[in-house]
Amino acid sequence: NMLIECKEEKTMDELKEKMKKDDLFQIFYPSKTYNECIGNWGVKWDAEKKEILEETDEKLRMKFNTAYGPPYKFLNKLANDYLNCKFELNYCELYNKFYGTIRYDENGMNENE
Repeated sequence: NMLIECKEEKTMDELKEKMKKDDLFQIFYPSKTYNECIGNWGVKWDAEKKEILEETDEKLRMKFNTAYGPPYKFLNKLANDYLNCKFELNYCELYNKFYGTIRYDENGMNENE
């Protein structure tokens, strides 16, 4: 799942609205072919089964599925577009048995596997 934290109300409202309209995941739209998805998302296909889990004034927690790994490129683009927010992505790939957490904040990216 992914957590977005942002203290700036206008930015948080924009992110929530994009998620509800499914626009948040359209950063790289259209990513239809395998090569487009690898190039844009860093994984085999874009996000599926998107769902909001928690929503507060300063937080948005959601879950979604991508193929065979975390969508590094998507998260990097999102973090660079919203520098005043913090992002945390927890991922788990059951078939290949790996998991971890990627965090973006004012200090850049940090990953724990």
